[in-house]
Amino acid sequence: MPLVELQDIGRAYHLEEQEIHALRSVTLDLERGEYVALMGPSGSGKSTLMNILGCLDRPSRGRYHLDGRQVAHMSKSALARIRNEKIGFVFQSFNLLARTSALENVMLPLVYSPRLSSAQRREKAKVMLDRVGLADRMKHHPGQLSGGQQQRVAIARALANDPAILMADEPTGNLDSRTSRDIMELFDRLSEETEITIIVVTHDAHVARHAKRLLVLMDGLVLRDTPDHEEAIAAIQQQAY
Repeated sequence: MPLVELQDIGRAYHLEEQEIHALRSVTLDLERGEYVALMGPSGSGKSTLMNILGCLDRPSRGRYHLDGRQVAHMSKSALARIRNEKIGFVFQSFNLLARTSALENVMLPLVYSPRLSSAQRREKAKVMLDRVGLADRMKHHPGQLSGGQQQRVAIARALANDPAILMADEPTGNLDSRTSRDIMELFDRLSEETEITIIVVTHDAHVARHAKRLLVLMDGLVLRDTPDHEEAIAAIQQQAY
């Protein structure tokens, strides 16, 4: 059974008297351990698809099974539980708490894990920070860390609950080119060493080249679903003219 099953997913928004179709009809499966890039120009639907995949939003129509559970029309509270259990998020702006240490930032998702004691949560957060190469920065606050180090803390936090899916929204958008390569190499290692399904939303062709499968969206539809990076990039360029 695929980890993710989308069947005829659509998402419409009502703006004044207009109905805007951000997603028109998306049908796809994602297996455990896949490394996927969502690409497309602004307005293509990639952010809407990410929000639905990440259980941050619900589709207007269609079916979404996540790890065998129908989640498309769950309540907000039920979706919040699914997110905490199954999905880790990494954002362009890091979204770290400024007044807490790297260790405390990584511990945050574990607060909702009643099975773990405070000592166990702390130990697990240390393991996650070591995993991303920041064992020596645990007591540092975000303001004392470089952009790349802050993103590594964010990745460690996203991994803290052992998610089935790691979702990264423009994860290198605020980083220089060298640091961006370091972060993407970390994603590569996670893909090789774990069964986490990695979904990266990006407009950057260099970032997308790290993925093994590329989904190109255009006008709310999946225009290409391919492992061929050149085909995906060419499809985007063709639509630009």
